[in-house]
Amino acid sequence: MAIYKINDLKAGKEEADPVIWPGDVVRVTEGDPVYVTGMVANPRELVIRDRLTLSHAIAMAGGPQRMAKTSEVHILRQKEGGQDDLKYNYDAIKKGKEADIELKPFDVIEVGEASMFSGKGMTDLFKGMLKGTAGAMTTRGIIY
Repeated sequence: MAIYKINDLKAGKEEADPVIWPGDVVRVTEGDPVYVTGMVANPRELVIRDRLTLSHAIAMAGGPQRMAKTSEVHILRQKEGGQDDLKYNYDAIKKGKEADIELKPFDVIEVGEASMFSGKGMTDLFKGMLKGTAGAMTTRGIIY
């Protein structure tokens, strides 16, 4: 089995233009997958066509949910013999303080949930108390 990239063919690379013989099976894929999971509006598989960055992938998954831990987003990147767990500050990327990260095929983006005692969690708790709906927070582990 051999894999050829259309971009290499378009660039005129001779090795990307194989001879196809009778009986050969040619499979054309849309692109390589990446996966966005966790605290996003619509966890999903995305396809890298040319270039895909972390911020674009999260946006394509509907953006982070309110209780998402956006200060530490993990990218699980496949490597020979296992995977790397890379951590990025999505908030800093959005503000232009850090460079956006280009994704690689088969990356898994994990947007975790902020702790109930984080700034986001405490804000939700106090807003709920003010509105008289703090009892709804029992699903997050707070009993009063």
